[in-house]
Amino acid sequence: MPAPFDKPAIRTKIYVGTDMIGGGKVDFLQLVADHGTIAAAAADMGVTTTRAWFFLDTLQACFAAPLFEGPREENAPITITPLGHELIARFSTHADAVRETARPFLDWLAEVQPRKD
Repeated sequence: MPAPFDKPAIRTKIYVGTDMIGGGKVDFLQLVADHGTIAAAAADMGVTTTRAWFFLDTLQACFAAPLFEGPREENAPITITPLGHELIARFSTHADAVRETARPFLDWLAEVQPRKD
């Protein structure tokens, strides 16, 4: 379970059949792009490589074309495909728009929360 937020927040998830695209999985795809290997990205996120492959497999199940290429080995180089980069960019734009739209409601919700003094 994720750590609690200091104030009301929103997270977006997109359901595609029985699979789901969410910020954590897309963030992990970006870490793979940044680090170039599953092992390094998993270490950065603090997850096992088994969990990391679950993230990528779940994302991949939502698309006909590959999001990444490379052997399924812990320290092997992984390349993010143009579709994978497009997913990262489009999800980021989507999440920013959702946060901006939700901001007035979240601000109001923060005002009416009980104090935790």
